[in-house]
Amino acid sequence: MEGKCLNSDLPNIRKVTCVGAGLIGQGWAIVFALKGIPVTVHDIAEDIL
Repeated sequence: MEGKCLNSDLPNIRKVTCVGAGLIGQGWAIVFALKGIPVTVHDIAEDIL
């Protein structure tokens, strides 16, 4: 994975929804947000949001 750029691999993604705000969901949300892609996170437990 060294040298790969997320933006060049995913040029058509305009927004992302992560279902689950646990460790993995939060991680993906951060990755996309840092690339400037709007992210919505949903979780069954509202207090985790």
